[in-house]
Amino acid sequence: ALAGCSNNEDELLSMGSFPEDHVIRVITEVNEPLSRAGYDAMNLERFGLMIRNSENAAYNYHKQMVSSGSSWSTSDGQQMLWDAERTPVTMIAYAPFMSEATPDASLAVNALTNQSTEENVKSSDFLLMKATVDPEQDLTADGKLKISLNHAMSKLIIKITVNGTTDASMSKLGDMAINGAVVKATCDLSAAAPVVVPAADAVVATVAPYKGTESCECILPPQKIAEGFSVNFSYDGKLYIWTAEEPIELQKGVEHTLTLNVNETARLATMQMKYRATGQIIYQK
Repeated sequence: ALAGCSNNEDELLSMGSFPEDHVIRVITEVNEPLSRAGYDAMNLERFGLMIRNSENAAYNYHKQMVSSGSSWSTSDGQQMLWDAERTPVTMIAYAPFMSEATPDASLAVNALTNQSTEENVKSSDFLLMKATVDPEQDLTADGKLKISLNHAMSKLIIKITVNGTTDASMSKLGDMAINGAVVKATCDLSAAAPVVVPAADAVVATVAPYKGTESCECILPPQKIAEGFSVNFSYDGKLYIWTAEEPIELQKGVEHTLTLNVNETARLATMQMKYRATGQIIYQK
């Protein structure tokens, strides 16, 4: 069964006080589904921060923020300031940082086809938050800008069971390939609520997932796959291929779990996915 788990909290800020020195200071959190690889609050070390002041361009910023202990600072050492008029601003926070990002254009957001390592899974992830911030009332009690980053991509976890009841031995699981999804996507940061969508010229790809201690996983752009989605893998020296017979939808910020069962006796297994998509794993000699 393809089950989904998400955390789409968009809580931003709480009533607080404006800093006397006008310095923009930030604190962060990462809203996340339960995950094993990808960005989380512990491994977020850098992110991009764009601030657009519609009244005074001197207070526009696009900075790479870097973690320094329990606080954040700009990578170039420049202090960011609120203007004296305390003008509401448009704020976009995202990770990973991309120097080419602008608040008025689309940004390329691509997942890797080789996600066999935890670092490559993280590199395929994309965090995002866009909000209007009124520094007069939207800061924390100690005058900080609270940034709540959400996962804009979709995570797919594939769990293998044997004979319907037993978790597969991961030592017997060989190479796995996920086929039929696109990895090339864009995110229009000028939109009121930016989302990641497949790029206009995106083509389907084959993705090698990360093999964990209990399952395999990868990160993909949110998308609807009308046909051609399949998973092939080897288990205990035998090759299995499963193809979905109905459309598949991968949603933003959701961790989808696809459980595939191998029937070692019959060498044939059926599975169910979310949205009633069905298919078969077929043993091949």
